[in-house]
Amino acid sequence: MHTTPSPRRTNPAKRSPYIVIYNDAIICIFSDGQQYLDVAEELLSTEKTAVDFFNAMVERYPDRLGRTVLWATAQAVFGIREHPAEDPIQFIAGGWL
Repeated sequence: MHTTPSPRRTNPAKRSPYIVIYNDAIICIFSDGQQYLDVAEELLSTEKTAVDFFNAMVERYPDRLGRTVLWATAQAVFGIREHPAEDPIQFIAGGWL
């Protein structure tokens, strides 16, 4: 039986990067990345649409790269949230179109 492992996060020191171990691969997320994810989580609970979420994130982080990924993620999250009975793959793929 195949199960998908969940990522494990550790923070070995206050100023060290967060270390994510996933499928035996080690990925570093620097501390400002964790703050970015915390802000995203906060805004996902307060913003009503993908456009509002995207604009709020860009307003908070105007110089951050990766707006295409941010937009695709916003489209997917809000699409799945608004249509929970539908296939989530359409929203994940649709965010990139």
